[in-house]
Amino acid sequence: MTDTGPGDLDCETAALYRAWLGPLFEGATDWDSLTARLGAHGYGLAIREGRLYLTRCETGRRFAPARMLGTSLRDLSARLGRPRLRARLDRPAAAEFVARPAPSVAQPAPTPNAGFTPC
Repeated sequence: MTDTGPGDLDCETAALYRAWLGPLFEGATDWDSLTARLGAHGYGLAIREGRLYLTRCETGRRFAPARMLGTSLRDLSARLGRPRLRARLDRPAAAEFVARPAPSVAQPAPTPNAGFTPC
């Protein structure tokens, strides 16, 4: 899908989304829990042009910059640690979040795109 850029949220709409999704960001204990919580509501996270964006799961398109929702990649990284990302080679300064594998006794052989979760 082509990434057409973020939607133009007016300040009132951004405030509503901040009130609705803010507790998901604030209550997250790690990146996996944050992406799972957002995914349950149909949203995901992605890096585009070096910035953190909220995306729509069904399209993968940027919905709003995290700054508009009251947070940033820098703020979240300071609290949740370094995110696990997979670089997007088709876009400059772009990456997708990758889920951390669950601990297990025996690890199966790696497969292409294993652990890749866009939302």
